[in-house]
Amino acid sequence: MKTRFATRTDADAISAFVSALASEHIASSLGDGGLEKLLNSMDTDSTLKRVADGWPHICALDGEDLAGVVVVKPPGHLYHLFVRTDLHRTGIGKKLFAIADDWSLSTSNMRLATVNSSLNAIAVYNRLGFEVAGPIVETAGVRHQPMVRKNTGQ
Repeated sequence: MKTRFATRTDADAISAFVSALASEHIASSLGDGGLEKLLNSMDTDSTLKRVADGWPHICALDGEDLAGVVVVKPPGHLYHLFVRTDLHRTGIGKKLFAIADDWSLSTSNMRLATVNSSLNAIAVYNRLGFEVAGPIVETAGVRHQPMVRKNTGQ
């Protein structure tokens, strides 16, 4: 599995990839209007803005096809971590997380420390060292679980 940092030319593919996976895996946990709000935040323009603002988008590739994407909101917030459904539990997410964590440490001297987990991914983030940090939050139908990572030192 090859990984690389995304560029602006990847925005359409990343948007389509994360939107499809969000619709498949997250939609059922959202309230009224939540899916529309979530998908709007994942559209091409939003992706382009994050890239332009310096948020690293790291892609895992299966040949030429996206297999996974991780996005970091600097300095240490895990913004997206998506892996293609047929490749769940193959280590791709863990590899992408490690690359993103290393990037965060090398650029800000801090490891990834927070994530707003979709409700279906809490166990995944637990395995990556995150713990629940307060109650579930809902904004305009989008529900997430704030989580923190305790061991973020060097």
